[in-house]
Amino acid sequence: MFKPLEFANPEPDINYEQALPLYASLGHAVARWGLLELSLANWFGALTGMKPQMANDVFHSQQSFKGRLAITEAALENSTVSEDAKLFIAAVIGKLKSYTSFRNSMVHGCALIVYKTDGYAGSKIFAMYGPLTDERTADAITIEHLDQAARNFNALLRPMDDALVFNRGVKLHHTRGPTPTWKELQQQVELLPNVASSHEISQTQRGRMRQAQAAARTPKPKKNSGKAP
Repeated sequence: MFKPLEFANPEPDINYEQALPLYASLGHAVARWGLLELSLANWFGALTGMKPQMANDVFHSQQSFKGRLAITEAALENSTVSEDAKLFIAAVIGKLKSYTSFRNSMVHGCALIVYKTDGYAGSKIFAMYGPLTDERTADAITIEHLDQAARNFNALLRPMDDALVFNRGVKLHHTRGPTPTWKELQQQVELLPNVASSHEISQTQRGRMRQAQAAARTPKPKKNSGKAP
């Protein structure tokens, strides 16, 4: 985050080549988010049991992402999918809610040139501001933030799509090593950063990660074969 800011103004005559890195990172992050919404639409269909086209139409009839999350939550409460699936998608919804603020600033923000004053007076940084912010004090969304958000979006997309395959009763074939369980997929979601543009996880998440690692190291009891010793 870069603040305080000396000033930040739109420059409509900016050289396109200079702005290309920002446009590339923004486009990548937005594309990753679009895939998350598509996966959530597929989950809405799985939760409701609607035919794919009908589920897609109903899901996208909600103009805002907040509305799409709301109808998915409503479907979850009355769904007949397994309890494992319900716990998983509840974790997904929680993570998506924590990313919504960044998503809104990213999608509806204005691309600007920011002039830093923290020891680099006059240097230009390509960044974005969300709507309804004070350009002199607000934190900028930088290229680095967009790139990190794209990584987090992609890391959330993988377990969402894998769990959707699980829910259909199909075995995963692309995984390396043992096939993950529902609980492991849920943990993948819960241990992602709660801030879309950050790579840091909270202290609570660190505790959960240590617990998961400890559980993974604990040998599982062998099943009794039923034969007498």
